[in-house]
Amino acid sequence: VSQNAEEDARKISEQLKQDQFTGEDAIATPENLAKVLEELSVLQAQMGKLDEKASAFTENQTLFDVVTAFDFIEVEKAKSLFSDKFKLFNLVHEWTETKKTWNSAEFQKLNVEQMNKTVVEYSKTAFQLTRSLEGDEVAKKIRQTIDEFKSKMPCYLDYGNPAMRERHRAKIRQAIGMGPSAVTLYLLEHNKLTDYKELVAEISGTASGEYDLEHKLEKVTKAWDELLMPVTNHRNQRELWILGDVSDIIMQLEDHSVQIQTMMGSRYVQGIRKDVEIWEQKIRLGSDSIDEWLQVQRGWMYLESIFSAEDIQRQLPQESSKFKSVDKFWKDTMKKVRQSYRTAMEAFQIPNLLPSLKNANDTLDQIQKSLEAYLETKRASFPRFYFLSDDELLSILSQTRNPEAVQEHLCKCFDAIKRVTFTQDKKREIISMSDMIKETVPFTGPVQTAGVAVERWLADIEEKMVSSLWALTKAAVSAYPEDGVARKDWLFAPYPSQTVDAVDQIMWTKCAEDALTLVENGNKEAMQGNVEFAKKQLEHSVGLVRLDLTKLQRVLMGALIVLDVHGISVLEDLEGAKCSSVTDFDWSKQLRYYWTMEEVSMSDGKFTSDDCIVRQTIASSRYSFEYLGNTPRLVVTPLTDKCYMTLTGAIHLNYGGAPAGPAGTGKTETTKDLGKALAVPIVVFNCSDGLDYKIMGRFFSGLAQAGAWACFDEFNRIQVEVLSVIAQQMLTVTHAIRARKETFEFVGREIPLNPRFGVFITMNPGYAGRAELPDNLKSLFRPVAMMVPDYALIAQIILYSEGFNNATQLARKMVSLYSLSSEQLSKQ
Repeated sequence: VSQNAEEDARKISEQLKQDQFTGEDAIATPENLAKVLEELSVLQAQMGKLDEKASAFTENQTLFDVVTAFDFIEVEKAKSLFSDKFKLFNLVHEWTETKKTWNSAEFQKLNVEQMNKTVVEYSKTAFQLTRSLEGDEVAKKIRQTIDEFKSKMPCYLDYGNPAMRERHRAKIRQAIGMGPSAVTLYLLEHNKLTDYKELVAEISGTASGEYDLEHKLEKVTKAWDELLMPVTNHRNQRELWILGDVSDIIMQLEDHSVQIQTMMGSRYVQGIRKDVEIWEQKIRLGSDSIDEWLQVQRGWMYLESIFSAEDIQRQLPQESSKFKSVDKFWKDTMKKVRQSYRTAMEAFQIPNLLPSLKNANDTLDQIQKSLEAYLETKRASFPRFYFLSDDELLSILSQTRNPEAVQEHLCKCFDAIKRVTFTQDKKREIISMSDMIKETVPFTGPVQTAGVAVERWLADIEEKMVSSLWALTKAAVSAYPEDGVARKDWLFAPYPSQTVDAVDQIMWTKCAEDALTLVENGNKEAMQGNVEFAKKQLEHSVGLVRLDLTKLQRVLMGALIVLDVHGISVLEDLEGAKCSSVTDFDWSKQLRYYWTMEEVSMSDGKFTSDDCIVRQTIASSRYSFEYLGNTPRLVVTPLTDKCYMTLTGAIHLNYGGAPAGPAGTGKTETTKDLGKALAVPIVVFNCSDGLDYKIMGRFFSGLAQAGAWACFDEFNRIQVEVLSVIAQQMLTVTHAIRARKETFEFVGREIPLNPRFGVFITMNPGYAGRAELPDNLKSLFRPVAMMVPDYALIAQIILYSEGFNNATQLARKMVSLYSLSSEQLSKQ
């Protein structure tokens, strides 16, 4: 049985090696191939039977445990050969049928990617069969056929690129001479498409590039189809709308603008240039529209609250009419967007929107300029308005019909005036002023408000403030008690605390100069007697503090005692220095107050009489009678005296003052207290790197017209380029003061000049982010180096002013306590 099986297998192998299974004729025609496949089917049946016999015989050998088993070598060879032949001719058959299908199908409907995978698989199988059927002509032929087609596949892949559009294929067909009829693989092969593979690859690459751009453009379109225009209600008013948060819109406009520009610069844009150009116009329109839209919204929201006030409408009728037209346009546009335009891009396409927004912005700019000019006229009428922001000033001007509504803004014009008192009749006249702790100062005459512009009656308040304080000070000088020690009735008489302090200093100066005159005339004990007198006066004042006083009286006595303690210290220094004349420097360097009846010359070249004069070294200025309120006074130390001397000398010579030193050395407070000492209006301005020359120019204009002092805190935080302009602005004012002009040109305008103008700057040298002052600015200021003050002395004087007898010991203990606390405890 085994021998017969081997023989049959050998015959099958020989048959498979015959030409009908190995020669090219076997696959030359479909009929030949069909015949071979039919014969293979017969051989397949025979091989199946042989395999069954061999398998059964092998099982029996295993069952009977045959020592020398028979191996069916020929059967295995025949099986292997048949398997390869069967695969080969099936491959030929499949390839023929597949190729036939591809040739007849419309090429555009073929999946070229799958087609390529199929060809690769067939090529791999053909290669394996040529290895196992070495020398077989059929295997060689089919491999050659498949590989030849495989080499054409890149060209067909390019032609079948999904990104290809009809315009691309039309170019290729035109190049190879094909008509517009349906294209099949057969026709492409027939027309030798692969001879134009470079052209096909180029056009395919272009199509891919264009497809990528189209895809990106589709994403842009989809993004704008989904992005809504945010519209929100304004101040909860019905049917009043504004734009909400448009940051997403702005970001998308910026991103898509870059993308569109990139597309326009692409070599593949030609096929979709029109679409890209349309979107380029849309994005540009959107960017321009949103910028103008937001600008209109900002302007409208700012001016809407201003022109809603009847007083502003009445004072600016033309601007009010212009704003009404913009207001109507804004409300109509936003209502239309809210109701009819869902997406942002739809809103940008509203007919004539951009020109209308530009016109609205032009109108708003005109209104804004007119408004600024209007505010400038108001500031020129009352220069203290320069120290208010536009919003604060407009708030005042919008309530001119109700003078009492201006009360809340008074402290921005007059630092110490918290309220003014109106009469209850129809005239609504102002008869007095009050400070934070309700110290009330009556005016010498009423201030009319009915039918009077707000800037006019505020200027009248300023005038009445000065004249009333002057009159009260003159009266207080006349009423000063002769003995000068027991002053209770005089101290608690209805004089403002500021008047009491000023007259106290006038009398201290008079007593000191009387003593110096006596010393000069030979009475060596006169100064010692004056010191004793001052100490008795101080003891009496401290005794009053221990009484049951009102809040106003207690604050008054605290400030008075601080001044008197310093006065005693000065007198003791004069005695110790053997000062013997009112012309001695030790005396002339002190801050001295006089009520003079004769006409005297001031530092600014003007003359005054029957007035309070303050002198120090070469400087001489009129006490300005700015209302200070009932406020504490700074404890004066030797360092403070030196600072005062430098600053008053600087003002006399038309310079500014520049205290410099670490934080906590009293730079700003010393400057402010000097302003209090001279009753000069002083405005403290905290500087930052955001200040520009326009803001500073407006501020200087106000200072020059109002005759106020300014203390610019942290001045060296301002940027260097701005500091240079500030130097030029200040130099302009300084030159005008030195020339003693009544008016001068400043920033293009002719403005009046008040020579009381003064500027002080404080600086922390060496701090990060601080600029070095330009030389042209340094030359306008007198520097003052400030050091850490004597805390023990300050504490001693404060405690003494509160009525403590043993203030010296208590002061040392308090300073030690707070020093340890500062060192041991955290800042929190």
